Amino acid sequence: LQFGLYDSLNQLWDKAAARRHAHLASSSSSWLDDKQLQAFTCGLVAGLLAKLGSHPLDVAKKRYQVAGLTRDLRYGARVQPRLAVMPLFSCLADIHAKEGIAGLWKGSVPSIVKAAPSAAITFTAYEALIGMLLAWTGKLEQQQALQA
Repeated sequence: LQFGLYDSLNQLWDKAAARRHAHLASSSSSWLDDKQLQAFTCGLVAGLLAKLGSHPLDVAKKRYQVAGLTRDLRYGARVQPRLAVMPLFSCLADIHAKEGIAGLWKGSVPSIVKAAPSAAITFTAYEALIGMLLAWTGKLEQQQALQA
């Protein structure tokens, strides 16, 4: 999910940059031309959206993991052992019924605080490494000539 989002966001960024250049009809560069900023921003947004999209499944997974474990009530309500044999969609529906839609995204803020910057740094490093490897092999000039 994250890689597909990253690719789609990069394509949108490139189209926006191309429209800006066509609109200005000049060769002046703008912040849209900064490839490191593009990789960082697209990676950050892709990480955020991917985590938001997959977090309900993560909540259900954690519920399965703690199902039936004995624990003190001061740590929260006990999870019923019947959850361990409940199908995934039934588990998600049960969470929604008991805790509302917000229950599916319980704990998402710390998860996003970790995932979004991590994705941004990962994709920025990836693009920088690819750029260095292409320059090292001499293929960067060929690729730029094909795009022009």
